[in-house]
Amino acid sequence: MKTKYSVGALLIIGIIIVGYTLWNTTKTDISYEDNYDSVVVDTDNNNPFEGLSIAIPDTDMKVSVHNKKLANDKMYYYSDFEDVGSGSSGSVILLDEYSKNISDDEIVVPIVVNYSGSGQFTYIAYFKGSDNYQNVNSVFVGDRILLSGLDLDQNNPGNIIVSYKHHSIDQALVDEPQIPAIMSLSVASGRLMFQKSISNGSFDEIVLDNLDPYQKVESDYVVTGSITAGWIFEANLPVNIEDEAGNVLTNIKANVVGEWMVDGAVPFVTTLKLSEKKPGTLFLVIDSDNPSGLAIHAKEFKIPFLLK
Repeated sequence: MKTKYSVGALLIIGIIIVGYTLWNTTKTDISYEDNYDSVVVDTDNNNPFEGLSIAIPDTDMKVSVHNKKLANDKMYYYSDFEDVGSGSSGSVILLDEYSKNISDDEIVVPIVVNYSGSGQFTYIAYFKGSDNYQNVNSVFVGDRILLSGLDLDQNNPGNIIVSYKHHSIDQALVDEPQIPAIMSLSVASGRLMFQKSISNGSFDEIVLDNLDPYQKVESDYVVTGSITAGWIFEANLPVNIEDEAGNVLTNIKANVVGEWMVDGAVPFVTTLKLSEKKPGTLFLVIDSDNPSGLAIHAKEFKIPFLLK
């Protein structure tokens, strides 16, 4: 007996099939955990990432990656971990497709750490060694970001540029990140170090004349530089000093020198003034004056410094 289908039923079935196909082919790389499809044991002993030992950031744990999981149609090295002492557990994924060799015995690779479902934290891990790579340290990039590139800086040999998107302040973390950003890293004193970052812009938009990453300065130190006019509105340029946790310690205003309604770069001056000395790394954070009020248009530049 032949089954008859009405035109309406066939139309509904077709919409379901097309919708599923579009959903399945437009998934992003946001979730490496939730899209696992299978597990395989890697037997390629010639692969430098096989058996690589990874130090889990902010813990005393080290794990070796031997297995691979399929996520978003790609195979990734991974390992589960559990710290009996603290009770924390999770998994780490090695995004070896983005790996870059800094030298013959140095390599950087992004890793994604998931702590029992409380987030997906992306780091750039730095490895060094002639025979067996050792994970020296890792630099945090962001939570639930969308990584798009890891490249050697052609203009500054030894620097690494991380390209990614992060969430705006008014976005839910379950949504796809919208704000494009770049971060500059470099190896200093045998460790990978954060140098500077910028959101919704490029590094050539801001030039600091007398402040380098991790430079030691006195309080009331005067910083001069230039910035493209797109960051400024009515000669206003918001500047903050933040600690390593992102807490705003003080609001300081940058003064624009001369006419701000120009096409090119505009000189500015600001003073790193704190009421009391703070230990550890501090950050000079320059925000664009965003008259639209829309987070999607907000710009931010960040550079670390130290107080003497």
